[in-house]
Amino acid sequence: MTYADQSDNAGVANGVGTTSRPDLIGNPNSGFTQIPQSGLGPQFYNPAAFAPPRGLTFGTAGRNILRNPNRLNFDMAVFKHFAITESMGFEFRVEAFNVFNHTQWGNIGGDSGSGGWFGK
Repeated sequence: MTYADQSDNAGVANGVGTTSRPDLIGNPNSGFTQIPQSGLGPQFYNPAAFAPPRGLTFGTAGRNILRNPNRLNFDMAVFKHFAITESMGFEFRVEAFNVFNHTQWGNIGGDSGSGGWFGK
């Protein structure tokens, strides 16, 4: 089941807005580990806080309740301008990106093709 389940769980079958969301049965922001899973990266939410919606309901989880993690990136630059004459000079510049080599995990998107997939 994905975050926005494309099945007609609510039984409205009008072709517009028939997606349902999971039932929220716990706190999605607690009880999970930031330790990277085997080849998948860290968890951003508690998947045990969600359950498939009951029949003929849209689910109790609200829209946009999950938040992506903050990004931490250190880009640095050092430069010095050397004047040769009043109208001429040159600039020495050194730039470095992601200086401390901090891993930036991808964002969850809430569909089955991203890290926001809940599984079945």
